[in-house]
Amino acid sequence: MKVSALGGSRTGRVDVVPEDATVYTELGGWRLSASKREKCLIIATTDYHPGLLYLTKEDLERVIEALSD
Repeated sequence: MKVSALGGSRTGRVDVVPEDATVYTELGGWRLSASKREKCLIIATTDYHPGLLYLTKEDLERVIEALSD
């Protein structure tokens, strides 16, 4: 697990995602992208005050399956 560089109130954040990352799903103020090369799920907020994001065991299993294809 890792965190990218944080942004500030004046600069925002710089999103650097792996080249092979594809958007897995977008929901409310959240964008989930998957990178097979990095074998990771990238969770980004797309809203200034996103709500809570609830992921079930089934959600996580589907993500793992998508990364394994």
